[in-house]
Amino acid sequence: MDRLRAAFDRVVEAHPDGHVLVVGHGLTLGAWLATLDPGLGLVALPNASVSTVQVDADGTRRVLAAGVDVAAQGFGSARSVPTSAPVPAA
Repeated sequence: MDRLRAAFDRVVEAHPDGHVLVVGHGLTLGAWLATLDPGLGLVALPNASVSTVQVDADGTRRVLAAGVDVAAQGFGSARSVPTSAPVPAA
């Protein structure tokens, strides 16, 4: 998480006056969003989803949107569970 926060800090510092698109793995981006807004928990991000973070002049970061499914990919995993997989007993 320290490396992740440092990477996003460098992105913010390099682009103080503009919008930035960051593309990455859902788990990485979801974990970062959770550090910004602990109330979110670890966010399950659909493939190709869009999250929006606002960085204020004082450096305050706010999550405006998390995991907006603009591509209608759904929340399924990249690898589906085979239909022949045994169902665990309750």
